Amino acid sequence: MEYFVKTPEELVKSFISDYEKWNNESCANYKNDKINGMKNATNNYQLLIDKYCVSTLSPQGVAFGSESTHSLEQEKIVESSKKGNQAIIHSQHKDIHDFVSTYEYHLKVIDGCWRLTSVLYVDNDGKYECL
Repeated sequence: MEYFVKTPEELVKSFISDYEKWNNESCANYKNDKINGMKNATNNYQLLIDKYCVSTLSPQGVAFGSESTHSLEQEKIVESSKKGNQAIIHSQHKDIHDFVSTYEYHLKVIDGCWRLTSVLYVDNDGKYECL
């Protein structure tokens, strides 16, 4: 990781901020040039994954939209737990239509730095990987 964060919560907030930037830039680039916009979105998503996640993570396909699924203004940490070198952070994201999405961030300390191992979307039917 390019920088050191002291807590899992700090890493999650930083990820949310960078994810929103990535989403918004990807949308704008895609509107101007669909082919190159998608290529850039894919490349930049991999940079985001490399910055925040464990090196063994295989990301899902790229998905972005007019409203980011992660946003510091709309997503709040509601619970966190830490046990040794692992942590779980729960957040809730309220969109412009007041729909609330729940996320579960799993983190682990690798070489002295917190890294994401998983981000799950949580609903009544289960938990779904969304990185």
